[in-house]
Order: sequence, then C-alpha cells, then structure tokens
Amino acid sequence: MRGFIFFLGLAWAFSAQGQSIVSAGLLPEVNVSYRWLGKWRITGQVESMQQVWRKNEFSELQGDYKYIRTDFTSVVSYKLNPDLTLAGGYLLRFSEGETIHRSIQQISSAYKKIGVRIGHRLRTDQTFEPTESFEFRLRYRFSAELPLNGLSINDREWYLIASTEFIGSVQQRDWDYEHRVLGSLGYNFNSSNKIETGLDYRLNRFLNDAPRHSVWWTISYFLNL
Repeated sequence: MRGFIFFLGLAWAFSAQGQSIVSAGLLPEVNVSYRWLGKWRITGQVESMQQVWRKNEFSELQGDYKYIRTDFTSVVSYKLNPDLTLAGGYLLRFSEGETIHRSIQQISSAYKKIGVRIGHRLRTDQTFEPTESFEFRLRYRFSAELPLNGLSINDREWYLIASTEFIGSVQQRDWDYEHRVLGSLGYNFNSSNKIETGLDYRLNRFLNDAPRHSVWWTISYFLNL
C-alpha cells in the first residue's frame, strides 16, 4: 500500500511540470530460464506495458487506460568465467497493430562485495519497425542487490535491488538519450522461484522535444528450470 501511494506521489510531482508529458501504469513480466552444460543459459521473457494515467502539455494528470505493448524476448548467454557473461537475443514487440523486431547483444558482469551483489551490463540493440527508420541504441546499466538477512540471499528471504541505466540512441542521424532508475523489493522463495515488485522511472526525449516522464509499477516473476 505504501508503494502504491509513493507511486501516485511521483506521478503527481511530475504532472506539476507544465511542458512535460507524463505517463504512469503497470509493467508486469514473467521470466523463465534454463541452464545446460554448466555455462549456457536460455531465457524467455514476456512483458506487458499498460498505461493507467497520463498528462500532456495542455492537461492535468488524469486516468487514461491504454494498452501499449507486449514484448516477447529470448536470450542465449554463455558464462566466460564466474563473473563475466556474453549474450545475444531477439525481441518481438506487438504495439498498436504493428510488429517490431529488435536484435540484442550484451556483455555483463556480477560480483559480490561485502554482501552486496554488484552488476554491470553493456548492451547494444537494433530496432526494425515497418513505419520508422532503423534505430541503434547503446545502453549501460549499473545494479546493486542487497540481502535483508545476513550477507547472502537464502530461501524464503527478502532483498532489495536498485539499478540505473543510461541509454543513447540514434535514428536517421537524430540523437536522443534516456535515463532509467529502478528500485524493487524481492522475495526469494527458493533457488528456482523469486518475485520482485517496485517502481521503474524513465525520462526520455528531452534532447529534441518536450521531456517525457514515465513511472511504471513493475511486478516480475522469475523461474529457473
């Protein structure tokens, strides 16, 4: 309940900015992964974005439900060593009657430092859609995962995870930038199941247009087979 009130408070604060466009809503997702031969892993993800509130340059924040998109993503990764992983994948997006394709390449690392799991991810992706030009993005994400009981996350224990991501993009020689900040509370049922919920704040399009703020209430379920 407190998270929901904070979620509404953020949306209201952004709505006070006269020339900003504000969206807020839900972002549920399900992740299923399978590891084989020790170092290989395949992961499938389904994510749906649904707008619940919206404000444009000329209106106040108000209820405005709208289905935005559904993404199906598959990624294959290979662990080079205990800390470093290479991955490549493909995203299929259904949005407003259009089918959008995206290829993904990434390198990531994760290590523990005094009980906190630190993560770095460098990703590039290329987006192809029928009514828009080709788009290339370069993304860097930093994350930290903190157990709330002891120095490691065990079965039936809570944890916190926070991340910040910087995204640069170019499309037909037009450059843009997006910044994302995520904070979530997680619960680890066991080594195969966990769930996370929190807030995902995004700021984009402020280089070439009115800035767009969005706040999404995320609910994520992870299953390891």
